[in-house]
Amino acid sequence: SGWVGMQVICHDRRNLKTNSGRQFWILPETRENAASLLNSGYSTRRLSYPITLRERTTEFIMKLGLISDTHIPEAMPELWPHLFEQFKGVEAILHAGDIYDLSVIDQLQDIAPVYAARGNGDDGSSGRILQPFDERLKETWLLEFNGFKIGLTHYIPMPESPPALTVGRWADKLFPSGRPDVLIYGDTHVEQVDHIDGMLCVNPGSPT
Repeated sequence: SGWVGMQVICHDRRNLKTNSGRQFWILPETRENAASLLNSGYSTRRLSYPITLRERTTEFIMKLGLISDTHIPEAMPELWPHLFEQFKGVEAILHAGDIYDLSVIDQLQDIAPVYAARGNGDDGSSGRILQPFDERLKETWLLEFNGFKIGLTHYIPMPESPPALTVGRWADKLFPSGRPDVLIYGDTHVEQVDHIDGMLCVNPGSPT
């Protein structure tokens, strides 16, 4: 028997400066073990190695790239070149919104299929250019990769403000057919991993 699951590479500005990608291994049988690890005092700022959750089934690992809040060209003319190097070999790229210019999606599409969430900055906030319709952009995506349901959106209420504004209630509104196993979001520009209401919530941070 081998391991089945999903490897995720995500970047924030600190990772890019050190030319490294943080890797998360997310596998179904022991997602609760990840919650125990994170709740015991480990945080993404302290983890410098992969989180590995394993299930003994078949030898297949799917590798996904995560990115968010690129803000091109407002924050900088173009993305760091080593970001594209880190994403080589991924089978899909998930962008959690605030792209600002769809040329970023075109560049990422040269590496792998791209699924992108529309952020408030893509919809004309603060006088920015309204990004046109593109089949690669949606307010939310509910995708399935290697047996995982992956939700992708730009904003979730983090930090939460219970009882009304909670991640669980927000996920139920965004995904009425059922909560995802993994919820990818952006907006805060801060890399973060949490286990909330049965979902692994991952913010890849901002590279700019």
